[in-house]
Amino acid sequence: MRRSALLLAGLAPLLLVTAAHATDRTWTGAGDGQTWQSAQNWSGGAVPGPADRALIAGASVRLTGPASAQALVLSAGAALDATGFVLTLGTGPSTIAAGTVLTIGGVGAGTSDALVFDGPVAVEGRLDWTGGQVRTDAYYVPPGGKVLTVALGGTLRWLGAADRTLSAALVNDGTLRWEGGRTLYYQGYSSTGSGLFEIALAADATLQGVGVNSQGPGVWTNTGTVRTTGSATARFERVVLNTVGGTVDVRAGTLDLQASSRHENATVAVAAGATYLLGGATAGNGVWHEIAGTVAGAPAGTFVVDTGGWASGLVAASTGGMLDVGGTGLQIRYTNVGGRSSGGSTEAAPTNRGFVRFVDAPDNRISGLFRNEGTVR
Repeated sequence: MRRSALLLAGLAPLLLVTAAHATDRTWTGAGDGQTWQSAQNWSGGAVPGPADRALIAGASVRLTGPASAQALVLSAGAALDATGFVLTLGTGPSTIAAGTVLTIGGVGAGTSDALVFDGPVAVEGRLDWTGGQVRTDAYYVPPGGKVLTVALGGTLRWLGAADRTLSAALVNDGTLRWEGGRTLYYQGYSSTGSGLFEIALAADATLQGVGVNSQGPGVWTNTGTVRTTGSATARFERVVLNTVGGTVDVRAGTLDLQASSRHENATVAVAAGATYLLGGATAGNGVWHEIAGTVAGAPAGTFVVDTGGWASGLVAASTGGMLDVGGTGLQIRYTNVGGRSSGGSTEAAPTNRGFVRFVDAPDNRISGLFRNEGTVR
């Protein structure tokens, strides 16, 4: 009995290694040539399972039910349509290679799972997301590799009018294109990285922040470019937009920030007829738009701070902040200027070297210091 126990104990590491080794299931198309759930379409005559890598090259495949794999690799122009069902991926890594397309969504409610992953997913080709939830268990904790990454040259498209929920860390070093969605809920961390976040809405839509475990609003960090090209209004609610060394380029429509923001060594461009609103009236008190370093630009359209009251406003970081905005200038409408930093009661003095206009205001307030080295009207 003791020898048997020792033998089993000695075999345990081997058993664990064997169980952890993923089996490659390669698409052959030898069955009907299109259905994931058909075993004849896969090498070994078995549909991929949670411990397998699913490899699809140069074929168009569709799900007819829920599917899972330890990793998914699309290559050589492959296309996988998972519309209507949940696709669950393990620790991966999973890759949607250049020239390939993965389509997810059509699962019903915006909180119904469309894509669940437990390891890195790299989008080098295109991921079309028409609704439902993209989820991992990394909300307000370091993701540890559980990240959806849009690589340079890759594209993530938010399509259709259905609600969708982002419950995962997202890094965009390629192109994220928001084309539709009545309300896009936001959970967890997200960063646009060095890529382009293009907002191409034909109808008004909201990026709605939803706190997880009372952790508060999400933070979207823009170190690349946020650009509007659609004619509608894109509204950020309970999503803090931090533009750090990046650009906000409002070419059409309205970009309406109804939560706090930070512009640090940032560039702002607003085309004629377009509006960039640093707001807060819908959120109530405590919305602070902070400037750090130098915020520069020469808008031709409307660049305006309007928080709807004195309990919110425009402040500088504790290290100071410079406004160097020319063109039509920065408009101040019913807000508090220079009262405190966004992090608390620290006095912060914005400095203007450009053009600031106090316009159409029922009332404005300058609390503390506001240095003017340019033009105020």
